[in-house]
Amino acid sequence: CLKEQRLHMTYFSQYMKDLGDLIVVREKKAMEFERRIREMDYSINMADDTLDPNKGRYEDQKKDLMFKQAQIAQKLEALYLQVDKALADFEETGTEETVKADGGFVHPNIQMHEAILARRHSMLAKARDIHKSEESYLEEAEDELQQSTRVLQQAKEIQLHSLVPALATPRKEKKGAAFTPGAAATPRKNLIFS
Repeated sequence: CLKEQRLHMTYFSQYMKDLGDLIVVREKKAMEFERRIREMDYSINMADDTLDPNKGRYEDQKKDLMFKQAQIAQKLEALYLQVDKALADFEETGTEETVKADGGFVHPNIQMHEAILARRHSMLAKARDIHKSEESYLEEAEDELQQSTRVLQQAKEIQLHSLVPALATPRKEKKGAAFTPGAAATPRKNLIFS
């Protein structure tokens, strides 16, 4: 009987780990939908400033994402209920007491939660790395904007428009070179109205 209960324990532990993996995958999808909804909010908010004609499309995409997020939330709730039912059924079998008496017992619920937490830590570390790179990009852009503002203020104060560097198109220049403070202005002698 002990051998059968150990075998039951092995299968049940694997079943709980598989449920834990499904939970993590669905939680990851839910987090991804939340991130994409925030991106759509950003696109919708910026559409007026950038004269983007796709604002309606962004709003439709946001509604679709919110619908999918609600579906994932329902699936997650079903998985949580499935875990609760499996644990209740396991307690009724009496396997836990028998295997505990034999020694070396770790409850499958604990094993499942350890696996879930390990994967959540991994996902959080990756998200933190992405966030740090985005943060550094924003800080760099903010620094460039402050420098550009200072150069423009100086040019305005002394009424010397040649201090303001020429605008570069993103296709011809490298990233961040569009308005570089302190850069020499391009010669304007070839312009018609200079």
